[in-house]
Amino acid sequence: MKQRITGFDLARALAIFGMVIVNFKIAMQAESGSKFLLWSTALLEGRASALFVMLAGIGVSLLLRRGMSGRRSELLACRRSLVKRGLVLIALGLLFIPIWPADILHFMASIFCLQQLYLI
Repeated sequence: MKQRITGFDLARALAIFGMVIVNFKIAMQAESGSKFLLWSTALLEGRASALFVMLAGIGVSLLLRRGMSGRRSELLACRRSLVKRGLVLIALGLLFIPIWPADILHFMASIFCLQQLYLI
């Protein structure tokens, strides 16, 4: 079994939780109510998605680090794996658009795929 980085997983969970809260606030058009809740969601806006994107980049670098052992075939295998994951995320993101038009999942996955295809 591969070793997990607990802090990285916790940060990713917090980022996803923050994005869910912000998206529900936007979807519900919450502009009035508890001042504390409005303040805390305003505090999360932008920060949760930025954290998620940053963690995605770190995850990609950790995945590709495995392939940097010196053999080009291992690096290419890691990059192909990333492209396959990206294609799945693009499909899921496009399927999710009717539910949530502001979804950025397919954009992030496209950038990862294009970057890896360019490097291969």
